Amino acid sequence: MSDAWDKRSSGGGSGGGGGDRIPRKGGSDDRFAHGGSYHHGNHGSSRYDDDRRAGSTSGGYGGYDDREGGGREGGGWGGNGGSTGRSSSWSNARNDGYGGSYGGPSRPHSSSSSSWGGDRRKDSRAYHRQDHYDYRQQERWSSRNDGPSGTGREFKRPKTEATSTAVVSSTNGGRRVVSSTSTSYAASSSARVSDSRTGAIADGDAAQPAQERIKPLEELVTKDTWNECSWDERIASQHPDFGDYLRPGQKIETILTTCPFGSLRDGSKGDVWFAKKVRAADAAFEKALSDAEPDEIDNLPVSREDVKKFFDALPYNVTFLIGFDVLGVNAKDERHCLCPCSSKCAKWRRQFGIERILEDFGNKEACVNTFKSSGPYALMQHLNQKAGQRIGLHYFVLCYVRELYGPPYCGRVGHKGLYPPSSAEYKKAEAYERKKDIQARNKLEKELEEERKAKRVLEEEAEKLQERFRNLEMVSKDQAERLKAEEENARRLGIDTEELKKLKIDLDQEKISFHHENYRAFFDSLRWAIESGSKGTGGTVDFPDVPQNFKVEELFENYFEKKHFLFKPTDHKNENVGGKILRDWNIKFDTSGVSKLKKVKKEIQAIDKGGPSREFMHLVWQRFTELKITAEGNDGEEKVLKLLYRESTGYAFFQKDEAIVDFLEKLPACNREKVKKKICAYYQAIGRMYLHAFAIDMKIPTTAFPPFFRNVLLRNLSPGDEAYPNPEVFRDVKLMGFDMNVNDIIGRSCNVFFCDGDEELITEETFYTVFLEKLFIKSRRKYALKNVRLGLTLDNKIGVHGVFRAMPTKALEQIAFATEGLELDHVLQFLLPKYCKAVRVWKENKKGELKPVDEPVEPWLLEQQKSFFEVTLPNVLKKQYYDERGDEEAYSKKIRRWEDFLSRFVQYCTGSPFLCHPDIKTRDDMIKIEFSASEMSGDCLPEAHTCHKTLKFPHFVYDNNADALLSKLRKAFDHGGFGQA
Repeated sequence: MSDAWDKRSSGGGSGGGGGDRIPRKGGSDDRFAHGGSYHHGNHGSSRYDDDRRAGSTSGGYGGYDDREGGGREGGGWGGNGGSTGRSSSWSNARNDGYGGSYGGPSRPHSSSSSSWGGDRRKDSRAYHRQDHYDYRQQERWSSRNDGPSGTGREFKRPKTEATSTAVVSSTNGGRRVVSSTSTSYAASSSARVSDSRTGAIADGDAAQPAQERIKPLEELVTKDTWNECSWDERIASQHPDFGDYLRPGQKIETILTTCPFGSLRDGSKGDVWFAKKVRAADAAFEKALSDAEPDEIDNLPVSREDVKKFFDALPYNVTFLIGFDVLGVNAKDERHCLCPCSSKCAKWRRQFGIERILEDFGNKEACVNTFKSSGPYALMQHLNQKAGQRIGLHYFVLCYVRELYGPPYCGRVGHKGLYPPSSAEYKKAEAYERKKDIQARNKLEKELEEERKAKRVLEEEAEKLQERFRNLEMVSKDQAERLKAEEENARRLGIDTEELKKLKIDLDQEKISFHHENYRAFFDSLRWAIESGSKGTGGTVDFPDVPQNFKVEELFENYFEKKHFLFKPTDHKNENVGGKILRDWNIKFDTSGVSKLKKVKKEIQAIDKGGPSREFMHLVWQRFTELKITAEGNDGEEKVLKLLYRESTGYAFFQKDEAIVDFLEKLPACNREKVKKKICAYYQAIGRMYLHAFAIDMKIPTTAFPPFFRNVLLRNLSPGDEAYPNPEVFRDVKLMGFDMNVNDIIGRSCNVFFCDGDEELITEETFYTVFLEKLFIKSRRKYALKNVRLGLTLDNKIGVHGVFRAMPTKALEQIAFATEGLELDHVLQFLLPKYCKAVRVWKENKKGELKPVDEPVEPWLLEQQKSFFEVTLPNVLKKQYYDERGDEEAYSKKIRRWEDFLSRFVQYCTGSPFLCHPDIKTRDDMIKIEFSASEMSGDCLPEAHTCHKTLKFPHFVYDNNADALLSKLRKAFDHGGFGQA
């Protein structure tokens, strides 16, 4: 026993009563416990300083033995003496006086005592406070009337690791307080306990809170807390060979090594099997009472409610059917079946409050020491024998076991434990189990092989990562040098780096919603004003026969030759060009040569709500830099001019005037003016496409319209303007790839850089107003910027600059533009489920006519759909997202081409890989995940309806198999084409 005594004690004098000592934990011997409270004395004290270095002691010691039918009580010895304490034990020389009474040997129903007193002195007495008191030593002491003499006995350490006992405190009045405690001597733990339920300690007349302790399993595992407890805690709370405590992290397999917990079948510890046990108990209850005669039920010694309570408790007994649930690899594994009415299941009966029910049935149902752990068939024989011809607890258990393990547990027969080993049913069940075991073994081997393959893949990925880290070490040096150069440039231009950081912060929801409402109101009123009273207003504008994989230069060439409204002047007499640019476009893709579903073909040809238009505009932005003009040169060879080109940063740049002039000079003089007008018309068409996207609230990729040129074209600003502060200018040109050292620019003349004869020296101020103006604006002003601005303003007839200038640049970016690469959380916010709650079937009515009837789907199928939307689909998207992000270099290349998995998923669902800002999304912006039973078969590909931003799945959702879902999505992306599965 671990006896860490209280620091205060009231002692007795010579010949007086025992003092007061309170042990922190009781002993481990269930026959004897010592310690407690003895209030006989009226003087004496015990004082220990906190450092346990010195003090004086006097006190008492007493014991109590409570065996069946009798008991022994002892007084104690009290003394007075000084000592020098060392560690936590009483040691060294001490004078102790003994007094009081000491009980003699105890027999059932008898007790004896004798008293002795006087002043005794002893030397070198040692009390080892963390050792257990030996009961056999106490027997030798209690057999003598004059009490212990000589030197103190050293307490012996118990053999068991964790034990339980009762510590009894008694006073003159005969009050006894019993408290249940547990001691782990391997850890030398101690705690003062008086009441295990309240956790309070009696210290004299005061109560103090107990130290934190482990709850007994009897308190920890109950029916109310069952779902919160682990399987180890459940089995430990009921197993007859286990104690009262389970330390945190301790596994039942490591303690009860003879039990076959490792051989239990898969799922026998799970919630599905437990639910089946509950259903079996309910069915067995109804069957047991329905098969019985009414007089048999009336003669039961318990009520119907008590019988139901007994049945309800059977599924919670996790010990009595272990032999049924093991794999049976070893024959001994099956010999672990218990009878719920036996003494070995007493813990379970107390746990669920059904001990009284067994007592009410009497000795006929009790099977104390008549049934020990045995195999399943032996248990069935025992239950049949005890049940006999009467209704009782054994009969109830028999009904439950038959219901749980009966047919079709093993195909057409029940568990083999229900039949005699020589019967045909036993052999059929054994063959069935053997077949299942082989399947389970094969499945396990397959899983192990997959794990080995996964391990090899991980090892290969680890090698690749190590190689990448080695490369990153070299790249990081270059990045550090670039960052240092950028900081130096900012410092040279007087820009605070904190201001640059603030420019990256998004606006809050209230501000962005306000600017978005103004933005939409402007373009809605603009559309109404332009179309009011004009010819050809209203409806949509057809774009017929657009090839699925069109080339943007061929498309522009075709529409230019046909004098499409994109290339007509806005003051055309017979056509409302401005209205057509601002209205919705009905894109009709030519799907010839592309495998499509008939349903989807019809939908694509119909007037859409943005699906094909989004796809068309996305393809235009994606192929923007392919736009070029070809013409025959002076030498007879074809000359090519790219109207836009893409820099290494990914941004599209308008061609410089110098390159256009060089191209025109290579053409015959007679053809130059015609080609010049064509170049200007193409740039105007680009501006009109920008305007169309703004008017219908369609996102433009930020790389298709760099931030610097947004300020120049949309807000009509230039570097140096008050509304375009220098930090924003510096950020925008840096995004476009400007990496020149400012120190190499300032102090030199413009002629050095532009060869324009301007010898004025560049300063920190003219760096913005002169150098950047010439570098980015003046070099493109004559052709590209001038004509794109004409397209944006409909030949200067509308003033879009005001609405864009009223918006902060961050608001414009969040509302009208989309950055490359989608974040996982961003996509998941836009998913909205539409569950299939009914299935249409054809049934005959009373007249014999077949009529469609909507029948509700099975609840499990609806739960499967919910699990698919909430778990399976997000997990597939998440896995693909993080797998791609594992290689940042490859990922950055994918997002520039919109080929990453999330972009492809969103594009397949909506026609465009862009999503609006989450703070301004509406229900129309959501991607509807729809489950269909009538339109889709169980194994077909996911079907997209981009007009309504809907992705349809069969209502069986591929049995929630993530691999099957990923395979279907990839096939749909690769072979589905636009707007279909």
